[in-house]
Amino acid sequence: MTLYQLRYFYEVAKTLNFSKAAETLFVSQSNLTKYIANLEKELGFKLFDRNTHHCRLTEEGKDFLAKSQKLFFELNSTIENAKLGAANPYHLITIGIAQAELPSHKLLHLLNEKNRNGDIRYIIKEATYSRLISLLREHELDLVVTTDRNARNDDDFDWLALRPFEILMAIHKDHPKAGQPSLSPADLEDDLFFISIPDGRDAPTNRIEEIYQKTGCRLNLTILDSPAELMLNVQTGAGIALVPDTIDMDRYHDIFFYRYEKHSSLLQSLLWRKDEKRPEVLGLVEEIKNFLPMDTDYKTPVLGLEK
Repeated sequence: MTLYQLRYFYEVAKTLNFSKAAETLFVSQSNLTKYIANLEKELGFKLFDRNTHHCRLTEEGKDFLAKSQKLFFELNSTIENAKLGAANPYHLITIGIAQAELPSHKLLHLLNEKNRNGDIRYIIKEATYSRLISLLREHELDLVVTTDRNARNDDDFDWLALRPFEILMAIHKDHPKAGQPSLSPADLEDDLFFISIPDGRDAPTNRIEEIYQKTGCRLNLTILDSPAELMLNVQTGAGIALVPDTIDMDRYHDIFFYRYEKHSSLLQSLLWRKDEKRPEVLGLVEEIKNFLPMDTDYKTPVLGLEK
């Protein structure tokens, strides 16, 4: 059994689609089918139940996935880090954050100071909420900064709260009701509202019910997976967005932001794997703890909500 065979198996198990997996892996579908067949022959059992209409993991396949995927991630990460270390004088710690959001200024300042000295470099990558969690689980990221409350409930991760935040209502400046000293969702209930719930899967009903209770009206809600997607739709005039105040508001000169919601569960958090062993990653977590809370003062004016 090779690492390539495990990689191919994991990609098919993730997508349950040989065609999509082959595209991701840059191999032909026929070759991918052969690789999986050879792995099944080596293991002595079928991994997938497949016909022209569906592709499903067998019970043996589910068991093999559960037992092998963490080992695959760790082994793949070890190999990639070894390759990187051979070609690069720096150790890299990669931190993920949702598209269009910002970490606190204190955290950015800490990373900036640390990048000036020593043999470790701290880099930041953007992704959607659900992709961030996948990348962290797959050892493609070392840490994740996120406002996604659902991520804190994942048993594979430890987390600490960086700072509280509030939800803002974003509306294009050309909207007929924009620019008023105060504005509420009830004033805009004929508009489409965009909210972020990762992949639309993680407890959307609870969040939607919270929004209905707070606004007192049944808003027309559409679920997306990143703040960047929300803001793009506001910029095109498609509707109104409910976004965290961690959004990079200075980037959006054509948008008004109104206060919408403060809640004790609204936290920008730092996540890392519970099985994380790299001392440089765990050391950074300990340093960050000494800087808490990481409040951020935004220069962008935020208007009121209540009339």
